[in-house]
Amino acid sequence: MYRAEPDKVKFFMIFNGKSELIAQAAVGKAITFSLAIDDAGILTVAIGKTNPVKGTAEVLHPQRDMVHMDCSVGDVSLMNVQPG
Repeated sequence: MYRAEPDKVKFFMIFNGKSELIAQAAVGKAITFSLAIDDAGILTVAIGKTNPVKGTAEVLHPQRDMVHMDCSVGDVSLMNVQPG
């Protein structure tokens, strides 16, 4: 969230020293997302249910790197997170 846009939440992927805006949504709306890492170490993030917006990144060390989900501001609940 940014002060200039208090009604929006922005979703970024931060990886390998880069930050990439993937999607944005209205504050207060539940957002569905999924994460997947394939055998080649490509992380795919899909945000939204009907027409998901996707972003990808190469995970340099998929055997040991961690995925960290966080919110920089606000009171956010990450619910129904199911590792698979």
